[in-house]
Amino acid sequence: GIGSAFAEALAREGYHLILTGRREDPLRLLADKLPVPCEVFLGDLREPSICARLSSRLRECADLRMVIHNAGYGHDASFLETPVQALREMGELHVQCATELTRVGAEVMGTGGALILVSSLAAFTPAPGPAMYTATKAFQVALGTALQADLADRGVRLQGLCPGFTHTGFHDRLDWDAERRQNRSLVRGKRPDGVGRCYL
Repeated sequence: GIGSAFAEALAREGYHLILTGRREDPLRLLADKLPVPCEVFLGDLREPSICARLSSRLRECADLRMVIHNAGYGHDASFLETPVQALREMGELHVQCATELTRVGAEVMGTGGALILVSSLAAFTPAPGPAMYTATKAFQVALGTALQADLADRGVRLQGLCPGFTHTGFHDRLDWDAERRQNRSLVRGKRPDGVGRCYL
């Protein structure tokens, strides 16, 4: 998906990478094929303890240059049909974890560092249905916008990246059929590598 595209693009520029995710096999396969040193950090960032562990790892990076918060997922159920625990977990990942890693990245990196919050065009189109997804993505946009001036004073760049419909495993997990993924009117699906080239 978009995370792999970021990793491949940054590897071509010679960045050493810390790859994070919940599924070990895809991460190991990606790390093995990239032409740069890669560390695999396994864990579910919806869990505060895992996010805290990743924060600690980032603080150990003497030459940290970029942090990309791309972790995210969606759901099709309406707000009132979604269990409270599921809402809390999405908030932990899209809001709390994004906030913590942005804070740590800004603290550790000096002039020339960069932060990317991968939000979504859905942040600008709140609609009935998966309200928590659009609300948390809107939070990421608001956080990035609010922080830009302060971070610029520290010499750290911040980008809020808001892709539209992108062909990734994101929609596999939502069990969308082929018809639902077709281009419609102004909605045109993008390839992950096209989004991955949009970093600062």
